[in-house]
Amino acid sequence: MPSRFLDADAVKRLAEQRYDFHRKALAGRVVLVPGGAGGLVVYQYDATGAWCFYYAHLQTYAAGLREGQPVRRGTVIGYVGTTGNAPESAPHLHFAVYQLRERNQWWGGQAVNPYPLLKPSGAPAEQPS
Repeated sequence: MPSRFLDADAVKRLAEQRYDFHRKALAGRVVLVPGGAGGLVVYQYDATGAWCFYYAHLQTYAAGLREGQPVRRGTVIGYVGTTGNAPESAPHLHFAVYQLRERNQWWGGQAVNPYPLLKPSGAPAEQPS
């Protein structure tokens, strides 16, 4: 069976083509944070304010994305990149989920395994290896 490999140049070309990163998160509102180790960052709170979805190293925000904007599943919020402390040779998205102790306060959240929260219906209960 033939295999297909992507070298670093191929990965960079994919990032340069700005493939949209379609969120798998719940609906909520966004907070935009440029700068720091994460580079261009979006913190997205769910509708209850109890969960925060973190997207870092974005190359750019989606056109028209603004602070406090409500978003739905599938809304494009940004494009994979190499901002912050991400190596230029490795475009990627740093994604994390935080369970918040205080409503809408990402800095006080506890990181959790996102797989059980975002897995499709009918998917195995355990994270695939």
